[in-house]
Amino acid sequence: MTVVSPGQKGEQSEEAFKKWYQGLDYKALPVLLDPSGQLLASYGVRSYPTQAFIDKEGKLVKTQPGFMDKETILENLKTMN
Repeated sequence: MTVVSPGQKGEQSEEAFKKWYQGLDYKALPVLLDPSGQLLASYGVRSYPTQAFIDKEGKLVKTQPGFMDKETILENLKTMN
């Protein structure tokens, strides 16, 4: 799942994001919109991309700014168990 905050921190508008995203081939990737930026603020996101690792109870375990490849993401998920 990914969360985007259109209009926040220099991001494009919601309309522009939706148009751009429709041209991508990520049909199975759920996208949640956070137009107010409330989620950004609560997770301390300062730049994009930022990964937020959330445990089974819904608690934030780790926030990691910067790009992460698939292997690194999987390693982080394994340490959460």
